[in-house]
Amino acid sequence: MFRVFKKKTEEDAVVTADPEPSVSASAVAEASAPVESVSVPASPAGDSAPRSQPTDLFRSLLSGMYDAVLIVDDKGYLIQSNDRAREFFGYGEGELWNINCSQLIPKLNAQVLYKIWSHIRQSRFTVVNAICKRKDGSVFPGEIAISSMQMNFSTTMVLAIRNVERRNKTQHVNRIRDKVLKYAGVGIVSCKPDGTIEYANAAFQKLVHATGMPEVLAVNISDFFKHADQCRALLETPTKVSSWSGTIELTTMSNQKIKVQATSARAEAQSTKGVDYSLVMTFSLLPVATVSAAK
Repeated sequence: MFRVFKKKTEEDAVVTADPEPSVSASAVAEASAPVESVSVPASPAGDSAPRSQPTDLFRSLLSGMYDAVLIVDDKGYLIQSNDRAREFFGYGEGELWNINCSQLIPKLNAQVLYKIWSHIRQSRFTVVNAICKRKDGSVFPGEIAISSMQMNFSTTMVLAIRNVERRNKTQHVNRIRDKVLKYAGVGIVSCKPDGTIEYANAAFQKLVHATGMPEVLAVNISDFFKHADQCRALLETPTKVSSWSGTIELTTMSNQKIKVQATSARAEAQSTKGVDYSLVMTFSLLPVATVSAAK
């Protein structure tokens, strides 16, 4: 609802279809009187749409963040946090207020905070990896993005903390897997159903006399087979519940013929297109005595 009043400025004056050069006193008095209130529907995207208060927006932003957020003063004492922070650190409502951040992140002592302040006052984004300590004494690894924010006429430090415990475990498993593949004594290859090579470990590269991974990835697994039927057996025989194993002959990149014991298994994985699969093959060179006996 709003009321319409006669404006004296030229910019705000109501312009009629046939404006008069002069206006009588009675007309001015009549126009100056408030008119009947008029209801105007608010535009969904216009200025008349209801607006949230800044404080409400701030609280909504904090509560909706995936990361735990701690806001501390220049001494490192907490003045604000979100629900995620209480969940991460195991504290109840109101218990985090006025706790020093070093109690939650021992690495952030006064000396470290001083260095961080010098960075963020120069508008430099800072990321710290540190151990975070819960209320019960247990710990978790955290990745902490640190920035600054003006709050109540003073500069505060904002710590956005992400629990990277699961990520670190996954990375650890991946490092072990890579080490196993690297030092395995047999050649290991992963390829698509059509024979396109996706990965070949160091033992396979050495077995086929390749100079490195790029040289192996540039060819199809079928290029190493002398007999097409043997290649089809490795590519087409494996199923969800069975694998293939047998003795085959390979042709190396130096055009040398070698006999190997090979296996092929199907490894399924979920993808955006549904269930997809790769073929994991192993190749181990047969001893010379075995080759002679085979002849």
